[in-house]
Amino acid sequence: MMGRGVILMIILTIGVMSRAQDRCATPPQQFLKSQRFENWMQTKQFQKSLQLRTERLQAEVYVLPVVIHIIHNGEAVGVGGNLSEAKIQEQIDILNEDFRKMNPRAGAGVPVEFQPVEADIEVEFVLAKQDPDGKPTTGILRKQGAQSSYSLYSDDKKLKEESYWPAEDYINIWVAETGIFYGLATFPESDEYDDITGSEINRLYDGIVIDDDYVGVNFDADNSFVSYGQTASHEIGHFLGLHHIWGGDGGCSSSDYCDDTPPAIDDHGGEGSPCTFPIVDVLETEGFDEGNTCTNDDPDLPDMFMNFMDYSNDECMNMFTSDQRTRIRTVLENSPRRLSLRTSHGLEPPFAWDLDLAISEIADVPLITCSTQISPSISLGNFGFDEITSYKMSYTMGGISTEIDNPNISILTGESYTFQVVIDGLSLGSNEISWEILEVNGSTDEDATNDLGMSIVEVQTETFQAPFKEDFSSSMWNQVSPQTNEWSDFSINSDASQRVAAFENDTDAVSWLVSPVFDLSDFEEAGVFFRMSYGIRFGFSDGLEVKISTSCSDDFQTIWSQGLGDLSFPSSSSAWTPSDDTDWLDRFISLDDYIGFEEVRLAFAFTNNGGNNFYIDDIELTNNSDPDQPRLLAGNFVAYPNPASQSFNITLSLPEAQPIRVQLIDISGAMVNDLRYDDVLNQTFLVETSDIFGMYFLKITGKDINQTQRMLISR
Repeated sequence: MMGRGVILMIILTIGVMSRAQDRCATPPQQFLKSQRFENWMQTKQFQKSLQLRTERLQAEVYVLPVVIHIIHNGEAVGVGGNLSEAKIQEQIDILNEDFRKMNPRAGAGVPVEFQPVEADIEVEFVLAKQDPDGKPTTGILRKQGAQSSYSLYSDDKKLKEESYWPAEDYINIWVAETGIFYGLATFPESDEYDDITGSEINRLYDGIVIDDDYVGVNFDADNSFVSYGQTASHEIGHFLGLHHIWGGDGGCSSSDYCDDTPPAIDDHGGEGSPCTFPIVDVLETEGFDEGNTCTNDDPDLPDMFMNFMDYSNDECMNMFTSDQRTRIRTVLENSPRRLSLRTSHGLEPPFAWDLDLAISEIADVPLITCSTQISPSISLGNFGFDEITSYKMSYTMGGISTEIDNPNISILTGESYTFQVVIDGLSLGSNEISWEILEVNGSTDEDATNDLGMSIVEVQTETFQAPFKEDFSSSMWNQVSPQTNEWSDFSINSDASQRVAAFENDTDAVSWLVSPVFDLSDFEEAGVFFRMSYGIRFGFSDGLEVKISTSCSDDFQTIWSQGLGDLSFPSSSSAWTPSDDTDWLDRFISLDDYIGFEEVRLAFAFTNNGGNNFYIDDIELTNNSDPDQPRLLAGNFVAYPNPASQSFNITLSLPEAQPIRVQLIDISGAMVNDLRYDDVLNQTFLVETSDIFGMYFLKITGKDINQTQRMLISR
């Protein structure tokens, strides 16, 4: 007979379940690959048990802040996936019922065998009351997603990058259309980070995902589908350190590290009548008595399918256990990003002053520009109780301050005001502009913490001659970033390149490497090659975007983007340095959409999520948009196709721009073509041969080239 675990795996593979979805996409905890985390947990739980002997029966109730990121498809609020505020609050209420032993099916609804271990976790959840900047919030963020749905494996990072608040201060819950899974969660960590555990979770992706159909109470008219909101309770259980009750997804021989949850061979999802206790389903037909799928129970008990950490239908779930309570509270008292949730500023409404004018945003400041004049937009917000009727502020650049005085204004509480400032006289290189609110309503602003702002703009007027080759031996590229400069010169075996040292710097910064301006107005085709090297570090996702600007200012558009962990780079748990050519990948991007523009810039924007070091080298702009064009060593050429008919291409690579002569000579020595080109570097030329055929010699000469190749031209 085929084993039930095998049957389950087949079901998971083909994705056939009720509503074509499976309960939980959370994989078995990575910590199970090493017992290091569980050893740490056992130590902490032993310490906790000693504490429980002396503490009062009712422990402190831990309150945790939640932010709900609703990633919708453009529907109105309350329609489709753009869930209403009432639906979100309903889910928060269900979480609090489940974690405080107030679920409607708790108590008398729990089988008598399990009532002694049924536990109040004494954990509650509230929607965040202030955002990361200290502003009031409902704890609900709405954003139209870049995709209509998100797979919880391949698209997990894309979903979480749509909207995010710091994971050390908020429980991030993303709500979206997720395909075949109800939900997914990340596990907590120990406070003993090292490369042996392989368990460190990237904070930028730490949190919970729930399919929008499974938030709160939902059902079909015929009751073929019912959700009572227990998906969130299940996933938050994982988030706070609980495994599935059938252990590490390994059956009777595995453990969920809770002694009061009887072993089970597998989950109880989608099985006949799962709310009947002892369970009556297909298990009994396979020889399991009294709903007990494992014989290694002590005492011998039926399966606890009603536990929130099983896969039972929502209407069956009604309990956590005492050991699960201990495990959760151990995590909340020791695991770094879970411990900090208990003291998050998101739990408290922001303090409001009577007089509080804030610099909310400084926009329209180019990252890099050719102009010495900019026109930033300044947004001021009234965060206090009093109306703002006047203000004075200043901006300082190069040690010179300029005052801005608005003596007649009305900004009511919660409102904002935006104005533009023209700033002239920027100097070449980096310009730092500081902003400060000096006075509000003729008095001092009561909250000085939001009175300051900073802008940095790079002025660069250098130009490239196109096509170009950049090997960074003597570079004019600019290393710029909104937060910090992370690109740096780096030599590998005397070969210059550019590097971002992401392994040692988890900054969340996006660092830009920006070219000088070049001219594509005379090009008929264009493309760019580049080489990159990276070491994939488990659990992290650094990214790279290639951007282009066509107006010598900060109107950059992304033309290529990639999560570096998704490419065919080597894996490395240590700081990455390439050792040979096999450690590099080549990429090509067509620039045909940008030919005809006179002021073009390229930028390579690296997103540092603390993964690993990234290197870039040998950036080449060509006059050819064919990704299969040859890449040659300097001082060489190739003609193709050969044999040719009607025409052939010549691709050259030279160490520096120079004039060249291209001659086509027949076997008698007669000159058939004699062409001359100026400023050739790494270009492709088309030679027409429609009126000749036979064997010829192609000769190319220049300062750094003197080569001949045979060419066969057919009719």
